[in-house]
Amino acid sequence: MKLSANSISGMIVCSAILFSAGCSAPGGPAVSSVGEADTACGAKGQPCCAGGVCNAPLECNGNNVCRPCGSQGHQCCADGSCADGLTCDNGTCSCGDDHEVCCAGGSCNANLFCNPNNICRTCGSEGRPCCPGDLCGSGSMCMSGTCVAACGGTNQVCCQGGRCSLGPCLQNICQPCGSPGLFCCVNNTCFTGTCNLTTFLCQ
Repeated sequence: MKLSANSISGMIVCSAILFSAGCSAPGGPAVSSVGEADTACGAKGQPCCAGGVCNAPLECNGNNVCRPCGSQGHQCCADGSCADGLTCDNGTCSCGDDHEVCCAGGSCNANLFCNPNNICRTCGSEGRPCCPGDLCGSGSMCMSGTCVAACGGTNQVCCQGGRCSLGPCLQNICQPCGSPGLFCCVNNTCFTGTCNLTTFLCQ
């Protein structure tokens, strides 16, 4: 087959640019160029696309990876928000820790209590809410929903107004009572013997 000068020239040009821009052979189909495949981006677990863009509702995290945001255990969304019932804590959506919203069912992590505002707070220590069951830590007692320093028991400080559970309040200390030689208990009673209404001692 005899090739014309124009055909030879076209073949040379086509060969030169075959791997860069593609060309059409005279009278033939188009030839596609060969290049590197585009890197997939934007989907869950994939790198973020240019400008930190991900497919909704994913967010680009600090490692340039597209991850879900706003749900339990996931990163907070771009505006620091989380799904309803969750709190953004150090970049992660969570619940149940101190000062965070209570988890489902009003539950909180250990040693925390879900208060009436649906916030988990420490409980049981002095000045904090009483734990469920009106319980408080050692040395404290529950009074009107708040743990206060224990008072009113024998050898404890007297409660407000000089009140004690059993014995009299002397020098702001609740005195032992009820046994012979000790003070009479409340309502002038004794555990053993009787109360001398003159000395108010059990005998």
